[in-house]
Amino acid sequence: MIHLLKTSEPAQRKEYAQQCVDNLKAQRSVFQSLRLLRRVVDLFSVSGTSAIVDALDEQAHLLDMFFQALRRYHVSAVAKLQAAGRVASADEVVVTDGVAHLRQVNVRFDFLYFILKCSSLVLSTEQALLLWDCMVVDACTPEEQRSALDWLRRACTSQGHGYTTLGEGTAAALFTTRMITGNAQCPHTKTGLECLFAYFVLVNEAAGRLKRVGRVKKQAQLQVMPDELVGLRALWAFALEAADQSVADTAIGHLNQVYSCLGDSIADRAAEVQQSYIQACMAELKTPHADPVGTADTATDGGASSTSASGGATTGTTAAARAGDVNQTRLRALSLLQTLLHESELRGAPGPRAHGARLRGPAIKVRVNNKIRRTALHVGMVDATVHGNTTVWELRYMLQKMTGDRVPADSIRLYFRARELRERANATTMTELKVREGSTFISLKAPPPRVAKAALLSPDNKLTPRAREVFTDMFEQHSNDGRMTREDCAGFLDACNGTPGSRSTPITHPTVVNVFQFHARGKEYITLENFLAFYRTSCRCNAPVVWANLSAFGYRNDLQPVAPSASDTAAAAAAAATTTDAAGDDNGTEEEPEVLLPREVLARNDEHVALFFHLLRVGGEVTRSVWRLLMRLPTNPTILTSLQSLEAVHTPSPDWDTLLDSR
Repeated sequence: MIHLLKTSEPAQRKEYAQQCVDNLKAQRSVFQSLRLLRRVVDLFSVSGTSAIVDALDEQAHLLDMFFQALRRYHVSAVAKLQAAGRVASADEVVVTDGVAHLRQVNVRFDFLYFILKCSSLVLSTEQALLLWDCMVVDACTPEEQRSALDWLRRACTSQGHGYTTLGEGTAAALFTTRMITGNAQCPHTKTGLECLFAYFVLVNEAAGRLKRVGRVKKQAQLQVMPDELVGLRALWAFALEAADQSVADTAIGHLNQVYSCLGDSIADRAAEVQQSYIQACMAELKTPHADPVGTADTATDGGASSTSASGGATTGTTAAARAGDVNQTRLRALSLLQTLLHESELRGAPGPRAHGARLRGPAIKVRVNNKIRRTALHVGMVDATVHGNTTVWELRYMLQKMTGDRVPADSIRLYFRARELRERANATTMTELKVREGSTFISLKAPPPRVAKAALLSPDNKLTPRAREVFTDMFEQHSNDGRMTREDCAGFLDACNGTPGSRSTPITHPTVVNVFQFHARGKEYITLENFLAFYRTSCRCNAPVVWANLSAFGYRNDLQPVAPSASDTAAAAAAAATTTDAAGDDNGTEEEPEVLLPREVLARNDEHVALFFHLLRVGGEVTRSVWRLLMRLPTNPTILTSLQSLEAVHTPSPDWDTLLDSR
């Protein structure tokens, strides 16, 4: 049939298309008519495809007819599946046209996406709500619901990719009146979360609350305070309530992205954003407001339950179920806090040391197969000493120092046991990596980000203004009073070779001799103009060496200085902390950062710390999770002061429970 259509005239194809539409209107062979209509339309050229679909919609209201047929099919499917009762696979039940139910659904979705993509038609708000109510809320099978959610996600992500499938205001109406409100909310499944997050970003971006950034526009940058985002509470619900832990973990990742990726308009309120995240987590830990001891996830006390004489359900079983729900929410909230701490400490953790890091752990001698060239650290095997609580980031910083600070810590790639330790592993300790005596790491220098090269010479072969500025800066670093002597020039070459201050280049080096022979004009020094003339010639004759010199002086291809590494700030303080005595002073010896890390925000709040200690009495996994969190926090200042002064127990009848809770 398709072969015949390919060789037929356009007029004949239009006639076949019209017959398919007539079948759709009369509800005859709808499945076959939709498949054939798609193939017929697809035979036209790109412009012809759009024209034929638009014409069919104008003449026969194709899109409205499709949704009327979809509603009728859904009613028939519900009745058929109810009559079939419990079957092995409801998706394989034949509803009409001799075709299984799930295939019927997928063919309809494929047809709808095709005609929206290849024409000017768009989904109206009424049609989108009908699709949601029939195929998501009242879905006959889980697979039908999954297909519907996946189709809606595709329709959402297609916006702005050269074609539009949703009409103006449709996405916002569907999101606000269905996905996040009432009994028609997004189901807490993997496809449900993917669909919800796609619309969450689209709707908030349209309102200017989020902005997609990055090369592929996958990262959503926050432009307002989080509580101004539409649908954020629904995202929290996925993280806290989803039965599938992998779905909850994905939702937690989305939340962390939203709260951590701040735009310029909100960057100065980073502390407020962080505080709102922490407060939301702590609010979940506080519920229920009753004493948490009676809701342990491992509690199986039958004594607290009473069973009716007739064998009815036990009160204890109901209470245990409620306790399980409560503790799942607590565990999710604790997981959110743990993830926040981990994300915030990927570049080190300056400030007071955490409880878990008070002791550095056993010393471990390791070997580093260094492959970073042109630094103070020689290429090949290098011995290093780490400790059990040394983190991957601290090891990177140690290697930065061993290279003479020529390679920033965040530019050092580390491999351990044939696996790269990426940025997310920076907070991992040597103990957690199972590093043993004699273990070997491999270190490499990460390639710089690709940046287009700026022009060094103008069309008339003169240095560009920016190039003059850069070369002037290089000259001033190795000259005195505007004069560069032969000794200064030799020091300049040391810097170009990656060994500044080493005095390894003699003044008889060919390059030094060359520069003074052709540019000093008989003097024992060269001036800035002489230096610029040398580089003007080099840019024309030896550009690769010029670019290597620029890189050695910390300039990128666009002639901008390399951004300061995080290792110069957070890592420096964090690594310095590891070299102090395990019992060193934690009180005010570190400079206070502008925005406190979450670990310090939690530790300094007496109410938060009291709640953590209270939750230790719950038992089970909640207690273990709270303890892990406490080990990542510094000592609470109030508790530390009380322990140091012991004023609370300087009484005739001291009560040590005020300091050390024996429960």
